[in-house]
Amino acid sequence: MSATLTTPTHPFLRGEAQDRPRPGRPTLEQRLQGAWEALRSDGAADCPVCRAPMGRAGNGGECTGCGSRLS
Repeated sequence: MSATLTTPTHPFLRGEAQDRPRPGRPTLEQRLQGAWEALRSDGAADCPVCRAPMGRAGNGGECTGCGSRLS
């Protein structure tokens, strides 16, 4: 079995480079915070994992695409 990478990924970063935000791209923390705030205020958000719609589920949210839960 073989695999072919068709889209280059970002290289692994070491040391202090891991702590530096990349311009123009939100951090994971920012994506989670944005989804959490949207769920609390609007009851809907984009899933921080797959970008599908996420709706309220209990005290958090659940993605209608990948099934990820935010709580």
